[in-house]
Amino acid sequence: MSDGGGPGDSTPSGWHTTLIGRIGIVVAAVLISTALVTSAYIVRGSSSASTTEAASETNVSHCINQLQKADSAIVEDAGNSNLKVVAAAYRIFPDQSPPLIKRVGGIIGKVDHGRHLWLVSKSLGSSHDTANPPNAGTDRYYAIGELLLDQHGCWSAETNTGYDQAIGLVYRDTVVDVDDQTSSLFSAPSPEALRDGFDPHILQAQNATIIASYDVSTA
Repeated sequence: MSDGGGPGDSTPSGWHTTLIGRIGIVVAAVLISTALVTSAYIVRGSSSASTTEAASETNVSHCINQLQKADSAIVEDAGNSNLKVVAAAYRIFPDQSPPLIKRVGGIIGKVDHGRHLWLVSKSLGSSHDTANPPNAGTDRYYAIGELLLDQHGCWSAETNTGYDQAIGLVYRDTVVDVDDQTSSLFSAPSPEALRDGFDPHILQAQNATIIASYDVSTA
């Protein structure tokens, strides 16, 4: 979902691109609907999520230190899995067009064979952008990308907000554990889903296990 991101504060060396989303066009008539549709998305990691098991919570600082000047997020564990999101942080780059959001996090636990960790996100309806008049968030999910963990259980992702006036919205990021079919659905969403996002019930319908959530404020 990133628009290329620009040269500022690039992701540290040693973390390579593992996923690049396809290009989507944002039109003025659906700006708020596409608040999380960005022109490309990148999720990084150095090993397969299906075989990686983070060593311990002592790696948390290593994960967060991958992103300088990051704001720590308060992670709400769903209590549904042996997988734990032990840390998450983000940084907003409002001077880029559209504004860029970089995220990092740490996960401990074993990802079972045939399962995939994904980051999905929605703009909260209780938040508003800076358009005139302001638009409320849509409460519809967009698939940010599959989280591939490195040897420390760390992951990183960067996306743009889809349009310049999105500053002010609060996004709720959610880490989910999904099967192969749902991972394929998220990897290649329909044109409608790419533009309008997924209905909140899609996670339940696809038997996705919610691991944890945290909020990303762009204000």
